[in-house]
Amino acid sequence: LINENRMGKYFKYAIGEILLVVIGILIALQINNWNENRKAEAYEKTILNEIHNTLKEDISFYNALEDRIRAKDTAIDKLLFARQKKITLPNAELIRYIKLYDNGIIFSYNIGPYEALKSSGLDKIQNDSLRFALTKYYEVTIPRAKSFIDIDKEEYEDILKAEDNRMREVGFYEDYLETAINKNGDEGFYTRRSYNLEKYLNDESFSKVLLLEAKFKTNVWLNIRGITRRTKALDSLVERELQKRFNTN
Repeated sequence: LINENRMGKYFKYAIGEILLVVIGILIALQINNWNENRKAEAYEKTILNEIHNTLKEDISFYNALEDRIRAKDTAIDKLLFARQKKITLPNAELIRYIKLYDNGIIFSYNIGPYEALKSSGLDKIQNDSLRFALTKYYEVTIPRAKSFIDIDKEEYEDILKAEDNRMREVGFYEDYLETAINKNGDEGFYTRRSYNLEKYLNDESFSKVLLLEAKFKTNVWLNIRGITRRTKALDSLVERELQKRFNTN
């Protein structure tokens, strides 16, 4: 009887020890899960903030690009009107528009934060709709817009470059070196350009150049407007998720 009592006590003690161990393991797992969830949320907040900031910067860049295209558009119109004798421009203003009509257009975007997210796992973004929107934007929308712009550049760039060389050869403009003192007080050689305004106003071949520039400008402008609209829409989604999940302002 004594032995049976002793065995019963040992059994109860062993069960108690096992329960304590199991409870300890469960508590440890819960704490570990809590820590992992906290780290995941912290990472998600950080990466969404980085994407948000990057999208804001890209939107500013696209707006500046649109301003550059508007200046190009105005210059082309003014030069066409001046050639048609609809307006008379002072020489200084005419030269300013000549410098603006062939403004270069370079499209770029920052994909860094998205690539970092992709490397660590897109499933870090808990909101399924936002994850899909990010993937579609960076994997489809932006690359497609850039490819359209690049195709337009390839189509017109060689033609416009050839026209520019021809214009130089027939005397539309001439480049020369001039010595000047820079703001640091150092003397150096700088490229300057003189313009034959008579040719820009009266040579028939210049109309072809302006129309080519206008067509290229229009195609690119449509793409930039579209990508600006889509970038703003995605940025609103990211901003809304930050406010909803992490109470950011």
